[in-house]
Amino acid sequence: MGQVRYLEIDDPETLEVCSQLESEIQSGQKWRTATSILRDIAATLSRYDWNGILDTTADFVIFAIDWEAEGDQLATVLGASISKEQLSEWKAKGWL
Repeated sequence: MGQVRYLEIDDPETLEVCSQLESEIQSGQKWRTATSILRDIAATLSRYDWNGILDTTADFVIFAIDWEAEGDQLATVLGASISKEQLSEWKAKGWL
């Protein structure tokens, strides 16, 4: 990973949905729910067939992380998007 660790979303419709979700999470203080939703989305996107949209490799993964709060828990965070076998393989390669 390089210096840039995020994707900026600028689609107005998506931003509106995100704003509504954030308001609901904030008002109910549902932090764990928010994390769970983001991790589910990341896992779904990791399994998505990106052919014709994006060139990916076999170890392409999308994950959701709060770098300030979870930066030292990367393996745990990745575990929501990749299999235990892939996680073990990455650890054996020294990637984690």
